[in-house]
Amino acid sequence: MHLSRLAPNLVSPDVLRDLADLQQVHRRVMEGFDDAEGPGRLAHGVLWRWDADPGRTPVIYVQSATLPDWSRLPVGYLAEQARTRDLSEIRNVLHAGRRFSFRLVASATRSIPSERISETDRPRGKRVPIGDPEGQLQWLSQQGERHGFHIEKSGSGAADIRVNALPKGSGRRARGQVTVTPVRFEGRLAITDPDAFWEGFTTGIGRAKAYGCGLLTLARP
Repeated sequence: MHLSRLAPNLVSPDVLRDLADLQQVHRRVMEGFDDAEGPGRLAHGVLWRWDADPGRTPVIYVQSATLPDWSRLPVGYLAEQARTRDLSEIRNVLHAGRRFSFRLVASATRSIPSERISETDRPRGKRVPIGDPEGQLQWLSQQGERHGFHIEKSGSGAADIRVNALPKGSGRRARGQVTVTPVRFEGRLAITDPDAFWEGFTTGIGRAKAYGCGLLTLARP
């Protein structure tokens, strides 16, 4: 596993065009990978996230199973040289009870029934964003049950986590417009099932993984 830090040049016309379209950012990220090992995001295990913290240079983090080559990006696309680190050793420190600080940008959604056009129709659920922080936190707790972790509690007994809605993003793809309403979770977690956790860590949490969601990053608590 590899984690790359990209600092886009915010005066580059290519960057400005890309940031207006999630699908185009996805395409740009995938330029760092050679299709000789198989085309597509899944073949290279790619997850990415746009981080724009106040007072800091905006960056794109890219996690991948394949070692990327960022020299394929257009000249002048990055404000500084890309940095890539090897994450292969992290699997060895993931054991039950281990605690980490974390950041996750995710598409927290729920399914609602669609209207039936006729009695013979099979109803299909429609995915909609979860708008309230309590519901978003419940969504994350359910993801934790699935992916082998739980959220730590603070001294007051409440979940030790910050939940922030991020600006809505959109993009154009062959099947039509895609819209993502991302949520950023930051706090402390504890691992309960190392194998399930590694699966979620490497494949992503939740939906919209091609559009900047699902990448879980860890730090010492």
